[in-house]
Amino acid sequence: MRQVCLGDRFRFVPEHRPPKQYVIGTIVYINAAHRYFCVAYRSGNTVQHECFKMFYQGDLKR
Repeated sequence: MRQVCLGDRFRFVPEHRPPKQYVIGTIVYINAAHRYFCVAYRSGNTVQHECFKMFYQGDLKR
């Protein structure tokens, strides 16, 4: 996975939307110790947040 930084744009499908309905949000929080980051995005008149786990090179080695 690429390096994430505060303020970066992040494209994803929110949990409540059907597949392939992407949104673009902004990374607003990074917790490196627990390996996740949060993204804020607009949905109608509200700002929603969704968090994602960070994977590092070598995490998925078998």
